[in-house]
Amino acid sequence: MTPVRQSVPDVGPALDLSRSCFTKFISMVLSEELLSSPALTTFLLISLADCIASMALYIPFTFLPDEATHSGVSLEDASFLIASMGISSSAGRIFSGWLCDRPWCNPAVLTAVMVAAASSPLLLFPWISHYVLYLSLSCLFGFLTGVWIAATSPLLVRVLGLSLLSPAFGLMTAMQGAAALTGPPLAGALVDMAGDRGLALYLAGGIMCVAAMVYMLAYLSMKKREKKLRRVAQI
Repeated sequence: MTPVRQSVPDVGPALDLSRSCFTKFISMVLSEELLSSPALTTFLLISLADCIASMALYIPFTFLPDEATHSGVSLEDASFLIASMGISSSAGRIFSGWLCDRPWCNPAVLTAVMVAAASSPLLLFPWISHYVLYLSLSCLFGFLTGVWIAATSPLLVRVLGLSLLSPAFGLMTAMQGAAALTGPPLAGALVDMAGDRGLALYLAGGIMCVAAMVYMLAYLSMKKREKKLRRVAQI
């Protein structure tokens, strides 16, 4: 008996086409220079952490004045809390620029510490009722987040090099804007479901803590790569 050959459909071209389309889409988002960078994993971790932290960044700007007025603070004083966060954020950015110029400063560690510390005021806001404490914690939150935001560029230069700063920073800014749009609506939905204004600030503090942990993962990834490069250089 002569064996009957069964024809197998050739899916190679279709598979290659789908892979080609996917590769083109990724290259459009990340750029070919970022895709070919050996520090791509670290950059993706930094981008993820930045997006998570950006979700929490604008929640206190939206919900803190209402929380303060509910605690007995006047509307005028509660409105000034937003201004105090903005003013202290400017001071934090100036301080961050000076700090990142120091040779002993690691921007990855600085960013992780600042984001973790920024969760403290958010978690303390629902527990206080005096205006002085609200003002102090608002200034602290603005200062810490200002240091974090200004340290982004030095961090990207440390990880990717100066040549990739423009595409990396542009992509992170776009992702940051999209993430910032999701934070306040998510917190508002939580407040509507539970009926507790303080939950919005608890949510922001929890998100900041998660972002700090992802920043630490990025730092460990960066240190692992730098150690590998030092070993190669010693050979």
